[in-house]
Amino acid sequence: MQHLVLRAGPALIARSPEDAASQRLEEFDLSDRAHEVLFENITLEGGTTLGDIFRLMERSPLLQLIFRRQYAVELCAEARAAPFAGPSLNVDASTRPSAHEDIEWLELYRERSSNAMHLHGIGHRLTQDSPDGIYRSGERILWSVSLTPLCEILRLPLKVNPEVQITEAAAGAKACTRDAARGGNSDVTLGQVIHGLLADLSFYGSPRERESFSERLRRKTTIASRCRGP
Repeated sequence: MQHLVLRAGPALIARSPEDAASQRLEEFDLSDRAHEVLFENITLEGGTTLGDIFRLMERSPLLQLIFRRQYAVELCAEARAAPFAGPSLNVDASTRPSAHEDIEWLELYRERSSNAMHLHGIGHRLTQDSPDGIYRSGERILWSVSLTPLCEILRLPLKVNPEVQITEAAAGAKACTRDAARGGNSDVTLGQVIHGLLADLSFYGSPRERESFSERLRRKTTIASRCRGP
């Protein structure tokens, strides 16, 4: 049985035993055929970024058609057009803008109620309590990225949470949405990784629809601030 490893670059590597009796593993680069192994388990190697996923979809373009309902074609075009990204998303790092300053890495996680993966940002460890008092010193803020332009987060590391969050789902419970327990999250497929991040990045629709929603939200926030006064 083969196992996939995604490395920075990207390089999608399949590892499988040389033969039934061998302990040695052979490696094959399947980056151009990623669409053939969507149901294989995968590990994201350290250094893998969100941009590597979009580069993989450029190298294996059938992925963009498979995930078209999650606006893969439009999101790939946005990634390709990012200020620091040439056709292959590769240019000198010195010309790239800073990544989202509040996020240290992006995380794919899974809740017990669903096999679907979800994407959010993991903030830097706080050195003091947050102003709203929700987060304490030493904790990390969890950030939604559904309204964030890709150019701000393409360079961020991408990781898979090794645990499954088991949360209280009853709306009337005091612990609703809070972690009740955690379990292992070892079996994650390439398809789940791609679907999970695209589903969150396209939560508000296409990049154009996302920007339109953001603009409406900014206008409403400005109006509300003016009505509230000093």
